[in-house]
Amino acid sequence: MANNTTTTPTWQCRECLAKGTTVIFFTKTHMKSHLAIHDYGPFRCTECNFIGRRKETITAHHRASKEVGAGAYRDPDLENRIQREVNRCRLPHQAPWTGSSAIPPHDPAALAAAQGTISPPSPKEEHEEDDNDADEAPPMTLPKIIEEATNAIMPMIGHLGHREDYEKTTDLKFWVEDLQVRLDRIEAAQSFPEVVLRLQRLRGTMELDRHLLTTERDLLALEATIKKIEDLARDAERER
Repeated sequence: MANNTTTTPTWQCRECLAKGTTVIFFTKTHMKSHLAIHDYGPFRCTECNFIGRRKETITAHHRASKEVGAGAYRDPDLENRIQREVNRCRLPHQAPWTGSSAIPPHDPAALAAAQGTISPPSPKEEHEEDDNDADEAPPMTLPKIIEEATNAIMPMIGHLGHREDYEKTTDLKFWVEDLQVRLDRIEAAQSFPEVVLRLQRLRGTMELDRHLLTTERDLLALEATIKKIEDLARDAERER
């Protein structure tokens, strides 16, 4: 987690500290990434108060909640909320954590702009989506592979972050943080060879700390996620 330019941590999560766990970071990016576990994110659903760190997280929420015609947008007030907490986590702390800051209401201008770009699906499109009877699978473009990788790994990250023992298990925290960082690198990939490499390294990270999973359900979920990552890596390999 630490970079090679400093050995002195600059940020420490206040919420984790208040709950008895020391979690430190050497970069602002890692600090912001970690806050996603505590429900800090800049993106918001246009239909409800669900928020997420990435737009793809909101898209996955739409599928799970069946919110037809909903969209996602970046809310400036949520951005400010994240930045305030990042600043408060900078060492030395000026004040202890006393509870997560309230989620602000929808930004009217940003919400209106996002709603104006949503195209409601036609009855034919809805029917095709419900039946899942398309004649041909969509091409596996680089953005598509990256999106599917995000959709595959985010549920696992979210589940691990909400385990009862999460706050007490430093190794689990570091594992989740490492998965998030590697997912960030996948999303930043600019070529098929790069995304293949990033997917392979993500798979290695998932295998490395599988001993932290103690239930059959978690292990089965991990196996399914690893298989999906392997399939995506093969798809990307064919396109390189």
